[in-house]
Amino acid sequence: MEIISSKEAEINELKNAKATVKGMFDTGITTVPKIFKNPMELWNDESTDARDTSLKIPVIDLKGFEKDECRRNEIVSEILAASQTWGMFHVTGHGVPKDITDAMLESVRKFNEQPMELKSELYSHDPSKKVRYHMSINPISFDPVWKDTFSAHYEDLPTEDSEAFVPSICRKPMSDYVTYVTELKETLSELMSEALGLRTDYLKSSGCVEARKLVCHYSPPCPEPSSTMSTSKHSDPFFLTFLVQNEVDGLQAHYQNQWIDVTFKDNAILVVIGDLLQLITNDIFKSTVHRVVASSTGPRLSAGAFFLPSTRNHARLYGPIQEVLEMNNVAGIYKETSFIQYIKTFPRKGPCGYKTLSKFWV
Repeated sequence: MEIISSKEAEINELKNAKATVKGMFDTGITTVPKIFKNPMELWNDESTDARDTSLKIPVIDLKGFEKDECRRNEIVSEILAASQTWGMFHVTGHGVPKDITDAMLESVRKFNEQPMELKSELYSHDPSKKVRYHMSINPISFDPVWKDTFSAHYEDLPTEDSEAFVPSICRKPMSDYVTYVTELKETLSELMSEALGLRTDYLKSSGCVEARKLVCHYSPPCPEPSSTMSTSKHSDPFFLTFLVQNEVDGLQAHYQNQWIDVTFKDNAILVVIGDLLQLITNDIFKSTVHRVVASSTGPRLSAGAFFLPSTRNHARLYGPIQEVLEMNNVAGIYKETSFIQYIKTFPRKGPCGYKTLSKFWV
């Protein structure tokens, strides 16, 4: 007989009631509900207290990469340096119009601020659903975090097919945004391939970044921001992520044993290296642990476009790229794994924030 902890039972009650953080905030609460408090990472953080505020996420301007070979080579070098150290970087000159990004984020706000009866049919904690809306819960600690999440898995279907499952209030803005960031993904996968010394189309032809998943977060103002988190510390289990947000900050990256604020940069897109990109590059590119602290201001709006293998490639094995090993005269440090196997391992990785990658060391 399976024994369910009191916390898990309480979480199940919240799920069954279709509870949301926005719904709690709208009641006028002045304290964070007890179940949101005391996430382990707030008291078991191995980072140093001192923070070097001079450290800033690299910013790479992509302008000129197509027409100027010298500039393209500079951009490739900048991408390599940022991917080897930070594991994330801002890009400007990316070709995604500001009004497209703003409209998408505004649609996230509009969706979340609808009456619950207009959203309840999408409420689900089943990750197999193409589209779902739910209060976010840490799958490891069962600590709920201070945000609600809407996600749409576009797979490798034409973007226009999203009209079949994305609600009308955000359908076109999200579809338009996904179209543009898919084009940006094509550009960056080429530049990253070149940064690794590979042929330009290597990452694209490997099938590792074909499918698209858009995950959008809504974090209302938190009455006790020091008591909870908006996103627990983690590294991304996919290959590549593009993040955008509104002006409400909170994102932090773990770098040189300290948490560095990743501040809002207007019309920039944050590129985040995923675990599986670190695996196939044999640690040349690094995925980075990051989190979002709660804020007394808001709402904080953010959206992550995740790029991963299409369904037909979920069982395909990925390991350190042979050409990369040969060019650097090194042995592979990871075993081959499929995307589906990695994802199955990811929720069982232990304390939140520790990478799953170590489980695949040779």
